[in-house]
Amino acid sequence: MKTSFVLAIIASTVGVIADSALLSCGHHLVNSGSWTQSQIAKAACGRTDTCNGEEWNTIFEILLMSSGPSSWVEIKSRGVFCHKGCYGDIDKYNAQCH
Repeated sequence: MKTSFVLAIIASTVGVIADSALLSCGHHLVNSGSWTQSQIAKAACGRTDTCNGEEWNTIFEILLMSSGPSSWVEIKSRGVFCHKGCYGDIDKYNAQCH
């Protein structure tokens, strides 16, 4: 339910944020209930077990899909691991490295 609500908000604001990337820290994605640790590890390093914990402080881009349900999103790793931690306002999707 929580995931659907977050996805519905993202989908409803597509027109407003179409020109900017939605960036989130791995730990934000998991703590919000949107994704599991296995899913962020798969996106970060191609494995579902772990990336030696690096997936937690990796910056992910949230991609709004043009096909499928209107609230369907996908994540991909930006290839940025934050050695000193990842932060940002989860509601503004502005993840950055410390």
